[in-house]
Amino acid sequence: MMDLDFSTPAHWAIINDILINFGVKLEDDILTSRDERKKFAHGKHRMLEAIIRLYDLSFTKRKNIVSIFSEEVQSFLFDNEMGGIPNSKIAGVSGIDYSVDYSIGATKSRPEVLMKFANNFTFDRVTTYGFIFDDISALRRTKHNVKSIIIGNDERQLAEKALLATKSREILVIPWSQKEEILKLKIT
Repeated sequence: MMDLDFSTPAHWAIINDILINFGVKLEDDILTSRDERKKFAHGKHRMLEAIIRLYDLSFTKRKNIVSIFSEEVQSFLFDNEMGGIPNSKIAGVSGIDYSVDYSIGATKSRPEVLMKFANNFTFDRVTTYGFIFDDISALRRTKHNVKSIIIGNDERQLAEKALLATKSREILVIPWSQKEEILKLKIT
C-alpha cells in the first residue's frame, strides 16, 4: 500500500491507529469499510479521511522518523525488562546537561551503561555522541566505570568512518538488527 513502511511495530501501531480511528480495515493491501446505505456519506467521509492520513504518513518528517526509531528501541528495552531509565538528563564534567536516550545503573558486576540511539549513523553524529559520552564519563569514573553504547539503525549501512571513530573512543556500536546483543547487556 503506497510507500508506507510496515516493517516495524511502531509503524504498524501508527497505521493501525489511523485505521481504527476511521473504522477502516486493511484487507490484502486494500482499504475497506462496510456501512449501511443510509450511512454511506458518513462512511465515504471516514474512508477519505483515512486515505488522507495514510497518504500524509508517507511524507513523515525526518524528526518523526527519528522519534519513531527512538520509541521503537525504548519499547524493546522496556518489553525485555532491561530496567533502565529512558531519556535521562545527565551532567558532564563541563557542567553541561545532556540527554541520554537510555541508561542502566551500575551494579557490582556491571558498569553503568549509557545509550544513544542513532537513526542516521553518520560520522558527525558519532563524534557528537562521543563528546557527550566522554564528558559524562569523566565526571562519573570516580564512582564507577561507564560503558558507552550507540544503537544504530542499520536499515541503511552504518558509515565506515563513523565505525572507526567509535572504535578509537571505545564506544560499542550495536546494530538495531542485532537485538540479541542488546539483550546481553541485561545480564553482563
